[in-house]
Amino acid sequence: MFIFGPLPDDPMEALAGELDAEAIGAQVGLYTLARAGYAVLSSIEQIAARHDLTPTQFRLLMVLRFVHPDGVSMSRAADALDIKPPSLTEIVRSAPDLFVRSTNGADHRRVMLSASPEGHRRLGGALPQMAAHAVSLENALGADAWNTLVGEADRLFEVIQEGSP
Repeated sequence: MFIFGPLPDDPMEALAGELDAEAIGAQVGLYTLARAGYAVLSSIEQIAARHDLTPTQFRLLMVLRFVHPDGVSMSRAADALDIKPPSLTEIVRSAPDLFVRSTNGADHRRVMLSASPEGHRRLGGALPQMAAHAVSLENALGADAWNTLVGEADRLFEVIQEGSP
């Protein structure tokens, strides 16, 4: 419908022939969430790009620094990012300066992943800017509204993950 473009001045009128009022309201809400999500992702992408990172590389470096600082298997890293292992393999392969792959001493088939010194350096440069951006968004909305938004977004994520339509 109007995903990521401007809504018509009167979405109720524009969609009246296609949807009932409840569905129109839900569609406008879904559109608004998607548009906001896209704006957030775009701002993250811009900050990451200043440090020669993609948003996914940034997320992976965050996981490797704060969740698994001693390294993690490729499959667990893919799970943490909610991506398929072949996608993670391509991300790691395309940025050999950011990530170190090694085999597990006990099981040579199991590939372990950690951040390289360059990965740590770039994350260290991007992290304060990401944090400042998050703080500016929180300040713009107010702490209570921000916390509510984040909590409800997390709840929405869980609903979608559980397979609700």
